[in-house]
Order: sequence, then structure tokens, then C-alpha cells
Amino acid sequence: MLQEKGQYILKQQIFVVNKDGELFQKLRCAFCGHSINIHPVMSISEMALDFFMRPCDLIIFVLSHFETAPLEELHIILCDRPMPVLILHADLSVDEKVCLYQIGASALLQKTIPAEICAAQALALIRLRTEIDDWSKQCPLIFGTELTIDPNCRIVKVNGEDLNITKKEFDLFLCLVRNRKQVLSVEQLYEEIWGDEPDEKKLKTVKSHIYIENVRVLPDISYNHKYI
Repeated sequence: MLQEKGQYILKQQIFVVNKDGELFQKLRCAFCGHSINIHPVMSISEMALDFFMRPCDLIIFVLSHFETAPLEELHIILCDRPMPVLILHADLSVDEKVCLYQIGASALLQKTIPAEICAAQALALIRLRTEIDDWSKQCPLIFGTELTIDPNCRIVKVNGEDLNITKKEFDLFLCLVRNRKQVLSVEQLYEEIWGDEPDEKKLKTVKSHIYIENVRVLPDISYNHKYI
């Protein structure tokens, strides 16, 4: 995490699925100067081991040749956690390119294209995703008649009744609901809500807030595992 003018800025996280060491080094160099963390993996299967356990903003998949099995794995992963995907490929037919888009590719580029262009395309996809996320974060989250969260008005309604919670409790609850399909560590939650580096005492604060919300909010919501 970077610190600039007293504010903490989270680096963007990219998984690079690639067996070509030389290409990976070119991509790493092309991202120099940007707030990017690159996580190299050798296969989609290897990526799946970490994908749901850490933040991710983009997948770059280097495809040496068209293979059905890893593409099916990628499709299953994207169904559970939608994510922009940039595929760098060798020569492919029109039908194969169409198939890649249908599976979930956001953009396709030839492997031989300069790494700087790949990096520029990757950053453009991340920027678009961030802009969409920023817009969607202002929209109310409505779960039937049981739970409504309005980020603009900072209101939580449980079974139609306003919930009286503090600012930090609201931020934490909203973060947990938005990331209900992900596993977040206490450290990640602290950095997201409080905005600085946690220590042991600060981590106890997060755990205390989570306990309070489990006691005050979730007992009034049936099937609460759907929301958090």
C-alpha cells in the first residue's frame, strides 16, 4: 500500500496467467511507474487457489494456443466473480476469438504486440471497472424486504426499520455486504475502513465491530449468510 499526502492508496492487483518468462518480464517493466501489484501464476488452476482469497482488478491470460479445458475453468471462475480479462493470444481463427469473448474476455491482443500497449489496454480496463464500481457504489443495495443499504444517505433498514449505527459500523457493514462472496482478512477490512496500517490493538477494534454487528443486525435477518 502506498502513502501520498497523508492518504493511503491501495495498489491495483493483476493476476498474470503465463508460462512465458520473457513476456512476463516485459509486462512487469511496462507497468513500472504505476501502482500495480502483479501476481504471476502458471495456469488458471493455480490462479483459482488464490483468486477468491485476495483482491483482484484484472486478469491477463497469455494463451499460447486455443485450449478448451483452461478456458472452461476461467469461465466458471468469472461466473462466481466477474472480472475484466485481457487475453494475449497467438494466431487464432475468427470463431476462436468469438469464443473467447463469449467465455468472458474483455479484450484480445496479439502476443507479439508491444508490452507497453498491453499495459495501456490493461490500465484502461481497470480504469473502466473502477469508474463503474464508483458509480454503482452510490446505488442502494436492496435485499427483498429484509435489508436495504443506502450509501448516499448512509442508512441501513432492517425489516423496514432504520438501524441506529455509527459511521464506522455503517462503513464496515457495507464493505462486508459488498464483498459477501469474498474472504476478507481483518487486516484488509481495517485498511479499507480506517485507511491506515493496522496493529494488533487496531485489529481488535475491527473484531469488536464485527461482533457488534452480528449481535445487533444479523439476528433480525433470516438467512443472513446471503448478505455477509
